[in-house]
Amino acid sequence: MNKVKSLHICLFGDERSIHTRRWVEALREAGHRVDLITLNKDPENDIGGITLEGTSNYNRIIKFKPVKSILGTIAPQIYHSHQIGYQEGSKLDYFAKIGPLKKLVKKLNPDIFHSHQASSYGFLASFVMHPRKILSVWGDDVIEFPKRNFVYRAFIKRSISGAYHITATSHFLKDIVISYSRPAKDITVVPFGIDLNRLSPVTRTSNQMVRIGIVKWLTYKYGIDILIKAFDKIVKAGYKAELIIAGRGASEDDFKRLVAESGLHDKVVFHGYVKPSELQSFLAAIDIFAMPSITDGESFGVAALEASATCLPVIATRVGGVPEVVKDGETGILVERSNISQLAEALIKLIENPELRLRMGLAGRAYVEQNYRWQDNVASMEKLYRDILR
Repeated sequence: MNKVKSLHICLFGDERSIHTRRWVEALREAGHRVDLITLNKDPENDIGGITLEGTSNYNRIIKFKPVKSILGTIAPQIYHSHQIGYQEGSKLDYFAKIGPLKKLVKKLNPDIFHSHQASSYGFLASFVMHPRKILSVWGDDVIEFPKRNFVYRAFIKRSISGAYHITATSHFLKDIVISYSRPAKDITVVPFGIDLNRLSPVTRTSNQMVRIGIVKWLTYKYGIDILIKAFDKIVKAGYKAELIIAGRGASEDDFKRLVAESGLHDKVVFHGYVKPSELQSFLAAIDIFAMPSITDGESFGVAALEASATCLPVIATRVGGVPEVVKDGETGILVERSNISQLAEALIKLIENPELRLRMGLAGRAYVEQNYRWQDNVASMEKLYRDILR
């Protein structure tokens, strides 16, 4: 039996993002030689390697030093998963990094050069000459970012046109990319799937107190204030429920103030940041998962799939790619964005019906197993790499 040849893959992405780290680790575990070039090294989650100034090492991480610019902040923005939030502060002086990046990729000479996020890494990658260059778009990088001005839109068009092949996390996101792709590019949907060895099914008992939970970056785009207001309606209607809000973010104080003004301080818990290793236990302790995002930047909805993997029913908004991961009436309930009354009604429906919660939770787990296994997603990416090399 012939042994499958391992590939030399160069990923260009933000090490601080859990999704970048997952791809690097999964591809290495599959036996491939993987170099990660990053603009932002994560000292708390270092996945191995050395900086640009070091000696050669095939499992290196490259970090470019920042360069000051008189042009200010108008360049690409970097977005992270819900457990890290997003951070911004990229500069137009990214142009100064193009030369070092080109030289480094030429020196590494990988089989595949794969950048992640069109608004930052993908833009820089567009200047690199490589015959097998892939770009993965993540969501806000092609949904919200280009709406800000014509310069940002030009960045995205260049990022997309400069790639040999594009991957998107959802069919919704694929359609967005098509609108920027002239001439049309080959686009493959490869989701951020769920590691079912990390998130397992949970059997929940029916208690009088129903716990509603959310794990998100604490900002208005994720509808945290909408959820608090809907929860207020539930409490005033006499239902015994508790709201647990996990995460951190710039608007946390605003949300705590809203809770206090609503008189909900004894019924709402701000849990704080949930580490990936703690997610299973957090989700096991709640009965309903809420995801009331208000923008189409929710292009995929990995948080909903994580909840479904533990047999939680999900109540989410009909935005972006969320309807692809939450099947309305089957694995959860979809409501319109920013609609406090609809959200409250959906939550009450599940609070009143533990059998429906159980049925939707089981259906959610089955849906993830059939469509969003992380191992299958990694295999799909490997197949794409090999197809491009042919």
